[in-house]
Amino acid sequence: MSSSNSSNSSNSSDSSDSSDSSEAGGRPEPYVRPEPYARPEPYVRPEPPVNNGLVINGGTHYVGNQAIGHGAQAFSGSVGFEPRDDEQIAARMSELLLYVEQLLTEHREALADPEATTRELRRLREELDEDQPEPTVLRRALDRLTAFAQPVTPLVVAVGELTQSVRGALGV
Repeated sequence: MSSSNSSNSSNSSDSSDSSDSSEAGGRPEPYVRPEPYARPEPYVRPEPPVNNGLVINGGTHYVGNQAIGHGAQAFSGSVGFEPRDDEQIAARMSELLLYVEQLLTEHREALADPEATTRELRRLREELDEDQPEPTVLRRALDRLTAFAQPVTPLVVAVGELTQSVRGALGV
């Protein structure tokens, strides 16, 4: 009996195999390789954030043209940020005149013609004290003062600030 049971069990396994192969046309199905596991992308460190802002701390800042950020452009032109109050304007010009006088005293030996520079500064001060200053006189005095100050960098900067202040206030 044991032989018939073993033959039945073998027949049943054979019949299941033969039914699978008969569905495929009598041939066994080809081996299909499983798809490979997807490889993870390598870790890419994100770019650090870029701060395109501007931070200014403390004090008074006179800022010219600025361009901040990707593809930004700054164009130069006549821009003034002087105070609009007449008293503030007069105080600023008088402060700058005193500063230029102080620099003239400190750097007198570096100037080509210190007497002419002092004389031109006096003319400028007198014209600014007038009720109706003449724009041509102011322009000439500022241009000459700028030319006289050329060898001394701090003096050139101070005269430049004075020139901007006068031109902004009086439209010269």
